[in-house]
Amino acid sequence: MKKRIFTFMIMAAALSVTACQQEKEEKLNTALEQQAETSKENTETTETKENTEQNTTKEPVSLEERAFMEFEAQDLSGETVNQDVFKDKKLTMVNIWGTFCGPCIEEMPYLGELDKEYQDKGFQIVGVVADEIDQEMNIDPTQVEKAKGMVEQTGADYLHILPTKDLIEKKLIYTQVIPETIFVDSTGQQIGDPVIGSNDKAGWSKIIDEKLAEIQ
Repeated sequence: MKKRIFTFMIMAAALSVTACQQEKEEKLNTALEQQAETSKENTETTETKENTEQNTTKEPVSLEERAFMEFEAQDLSGETVNQDVFKDKKLTMVNIWGTFCGPCIEEMPYLGELDKEYQDKGFQIVGVVADEIDQEMNIDPTQVEKAKGMVEQTGADYLHILPTKDLIEKKLIYTQVIPETIFVDSTGQQIGDPVIGSNDKAGWSKIIDEKLAEIQ
């Protein structure tokens, strides 16, 4: 467990970004400055439409919230996936986990059941396995096989995405504790704040119901 945490910290350091919670706001502000023109355009567009009934979704304001709106990665089977994995669902629960994380593994059987039980409500779960790359940012085949075994063992047989440099820079370096879970709409835009820590089936079901009600 210590080895995997250390590897992930080195990886973040290689990107010249610390993973300290105290610096999170500063990192987000820097990212926003780099996207100044886009942010300005989004703000102006939002202001002109703020009284329009169709303007029901808040525009994303950070790279972290945009992380899954445009990406390309591989799943555990080596297949290429992108933001299109969200387009047919009203709501997707993106669960960030690691093979070293006990609470992550403990909740995965519940997540496997919920993924099946809520499919007819326009809902799905997608996993992101955070510790599948080495210090050179390459996929570690040994870790992939380990993750596959855990998915099979827990019955969490929904889509699991492997991290990329792009996803690390936009999202994973801001993930201080795993499991961390975010909810996204059909475009991959984040809805609300992340949920930190694991939960039982009843707890997740309550949260999912609330999120579905918000986007009706």
